[in-house]
Amino acid sequence: MPSADQSTAVAIIGAGPAGLSTARWLKAKGLTPVLFEAGDDLGGQWNPVGPYTATWPGMRTNTSRVMTAFSDLNHPEGTAVYPTREQMHAYLQAYADRFDLRDAIRFGCRVEGLAREEGGWRLDWSGEQGSESARFDRVIVATGRQIKAETPDIPGLDGFSGTLGMRHTNAYRGPADWQRASVLVAGCSISALEIAAELAHHAENVTVAYRRQRYVLPKQIVGVPTDHVMTTAPAPRTSRARHRSRIPACGESRP
Repeated sequence: MPSADQSTAVAIIGAGPAGLSTARWLKAKGLTPVLFEAGDDLGGQWNPVGPYTATWPGMRTNTSRVMTAFSDLNHPEGTAVYPTREQMHAYLQAYADRFDLRDAIRFGCRVEGLAREEGGWRLDWSGEQGSESARFDRVIVATGRQIKAETPDIPGLDGFSGTLGMRHTNAYRGPADWQRASVLVAGCSISALEIAAELAHHAENVTVAYRRQRYVLPKQIVGVPTDHVMTTAPAPRTSRARHRSRIPACGESRP
């Protein structure tokens, strides 16, 4: 663990987007972030070989590159309008390098426990040196919320006899296994729709089943990323047209 004044050290669990941006902010305030990352590289979900990634090769963001960037670093020129997983991972690596965060990350450290102790917190983790622990006055949990698959209790699911079986979206790794198959996608979340759209080009047929009706929007409207049109600052109805006229084109810096 980096040597630091104990009073300024802040433990951060997870070196994904939230952990990295938090570490950058803490450094700017004169504190010393210490990030604990279970994988061998940073990026969280965007790390292609991370232990908890639920992404797949070529997966794209559902928000445009302008909206999927930190305020202090734009994506490099040539990034797709909707960045791929690989581009997002490279972006997070560039962010860590720009703000000198790598030395603060303890890779291969899986946090096993967090408990109150003497007015602070005791953090227990396992890594190359075996089981270790340390005390911190402050701890930030930045593990994300999509690291564990949750399959609903559906009567008869355990007896499903389809050729390809049943898989949760976090186990999807691309369309190769689904060629000319008949696929049912249960759910209408973003991941479900992204997978269904991709499989529509490879499977024999794809059916999406969902509980409630929802609006499904295209990613671009007359060439403009949808989130540039839909995600705007609150404005009175009378000034909304003027506000929309100031929406930046993809690739421009936000005001």
